Amino acid sequence: MNDFPRMSIYNKSGNFITEIDGNLRSVSWRLGEIGIAQAGFAYTNSKATPYNLRTGNLLLIEFANGFPDWAGAIDFPLLRDDSGIGITAYQGQHLLGWRDTATVAIFSATPPGEITEALILAANALAPTGITIQDLYAGSSFTRDYHVENLLTAIDGLAADSGYEYEIAPTRIKNKLFLDLYWKERAGIDRRDEVALVQGGLDANVGTVSISEQGPCYNHITVIGAGDDWASRPIKTAVDIESISKFGRRELSILRLEIADETTLQAIADEKLAVHKEPPVRLSLGNVTSSGPGLYSQYHVGDIVTVQALQSRGEWSFTGPARLIAREWAAGGTCSLIAEEVP
Repeated sequence: MNDFPRMSIYNKSGNFITEIDGNLRSVSWRLGEIGIAQAGFAYTNSKATPYNLRTGNLLLIEFANGFPDWAGAIDFPLLRDDSGIGITAYQGQHLLGWRDTATVAIFSATPPGEITEALILAANALAPTGITIQDLYAGSSFTRDYHVENLLTAIDGLAADSGYEYEIAPTRIKNKLFLDLYWKERAGIDRRDEVALVQGGLDANVGTVSISEQGPCYNHITVIGAGDDWASRPIKTAVDIESISKFGRRELSILRLEIADETTLQAIADEKLAVHKEPPVRLSLGNVTSSGPGLYSQYHVGDIVTVQALQSRGEWSFTGPARLIAREWAAGGTCSLIAEEVP
């Protein structure tokens, strides 16, 4: 059996079943989204049984090259053809997508992390979600009223509205696997003075680069809240004059008819404006190696690093800080990254 990457299977309760050898094809981490792992197994593999590879079991992948451990749940599709068995696993957030909130769950002036904890604990009281709560960032308070809403949708909505972030990371203690949720003001660390991803030159650790400015861009945000009619509904706005001067007035109206609290509505408007007032510059970095000023172990999704790309392209070159929003390992010894420029 290969030493690394090492794959292990755990049941829905996080109890160890077996270590398994196979063809690990790709593994991804995505900020604010669900990372995916794909692997294939031969029919002759004695560990590749329907019991071990059933949907709902947990897959732990351990690396030795600087990548963090990855864990998630096996789910559909489960493929079989003449070449063998193919599985897909999804990071911990995926487990929340299987569950709903309680029939009625009302929160008044409560930090988003505490709302998340209460929703998950309530779901765990009915049947284990597989997610345990760890550190919670206590920031601005929100008012929420849930009536049988998808649990993942509810928590993602809290993150989007508040501007805070959460991540689920694996912890293995002996033969038990835990998927731990951390709610943070912002995931990652500012490493721009420590880590550089460089295309070209003696310090090169990036093979290919493409850079694009992505939409949408909005600079006049209106958020409309709950009320008996249009005349009574609270309306909050957020405007950026500099962005309007550069790109023209670009409006976005958001209906949040389940929210009456004006502080919450203003926070939503402010957060949307902060994200969308400038069109983000997105960088796709391919054939990234673990060398020079950017070893794999020195950065992860959420971190801010320095990127130097297209240096021979004059005014079209890029040098500056960028935040990593996705990372993918693929067999062959390199990885690919997606980053967004930090203003």
